[in-house]
Amino acid sequence: MFTDYYGLAFNPFELVTVRVTGRGRSFDTVVAQSEWGDFICIPSHDIGFSIGSFSDTARLEEHFRKNLGQEDAITVAAALKSMERESE
Repeated sequence: MFTDYYGLAFNPFELVTVRVTGRGRSFDTVVAQSEWGDFICIPSHDIGFSIGSFSDTARLEEHFRKNLGQEDAITVAAALKSMERESE
């Protein structure tokens, strides 16, 4: 799995775009923080929801699985978890 990060330093209301690539597919995602919490969107797949924690891969996979399928859900959730580690 390869991920490109664009701007990992989060500030309130700042958007971070992330291209997650795995198994020959890629997903352009938008991750943001606001005073109401963190959220993620994958516009090309009509996905958007609040993120409780980047490390809660089970919850993330559950949300992604509805639109992406099992393998792609695991790929995107793992990328977000690695993003959390990179930003620490």
